[in-house]
Amino acid sequence: MSPKEAKPAAAGGGHRELLVTNWKAYQKNTLQGFLSLTLPSGLLLHNLTFHRKGGARWIGLPARQYAKEDGTTTYTPLIEFTTKEVRQRFQQAALAALDAFLEAQK
Repeated sequence: MSPKEAKPAAAGGGHRELLVTNWKAYQKNTLQGFLSLTLPSGLLLHNLTFHRKGGARWIGLPARQYAKEDGTTTYTPLIEFTTKEVRQRFQQAALAALDAFLEAQK
């Protein structure tokens, strides 16, 4: 089945928005903290990162660190999106969920 043919999961009494858990503030360069997100499907994503640089904000997805042959460190993604539009929708929803979570913590 192609992504365009996929149907949304049936509602089973679950939530309809992303839920932030395991927030840990940590500031270094663009990094502002770590979080987990529960998606409406029930999928739980751990080790996401929240970044800020200038006016830009984004959620970083989990990646595996490895050393290249020349000794430099690089990362390979563990999760990817099928299209730019899907990635943008995820970013908007994830940032909105994080904003709501942080506001509720005040």
